[in-house]
Amino acid sequence: MLLSFVIPSYNDFRILETIKSIKKIEAPKDKIEIIVQDGGSKKDLLNKIKKVIGPNDKLFVENDYGIFDGINRGLKNSSGDMIATLGTDDRVFNLNYSRLLSKYLMGYNFIQYDIHYTDSDWNPIRFWKARKISF
Repeated sequence: MLLSFVIPSYNDFRILETIKSIKKIEAPKDKIEIIVQDGGSKKDLLNKIKKVIGPNDKLFVENDYGIFDGINRGLKNSSGDMIATLGTDDRVFNLNYSRLLSKYLMGYNFIQYDIHYTDSDWNPIRFWKARKISF
């Protein structure tokens, strides 16, 4: 199972920490792909992004119509069996790839995780606990 992380971006250096947090996930490196869908950031930031992404990752630089257009373009450019969208100010913590894979193999097509909201210094603001979805 390939897990794609789609990150729409535009001139936000926080994306570098977002990418680094994804790189810390304990999973076979060929099972994770990062898609940076950039709306035309400055060259300095694009060069830094190129340095932190890996050989399986992709950087697309093209004008878009905002964050949701960037997400949709990134989804089209991803190859993943499962896809997570992140903002440039998001981080991934404690993602268990093996557990995610087992849920995927059981037929799950939607998975949610807890969300920790923080301020710019990473101090907790609030916590949103993932819950079971009922239909």
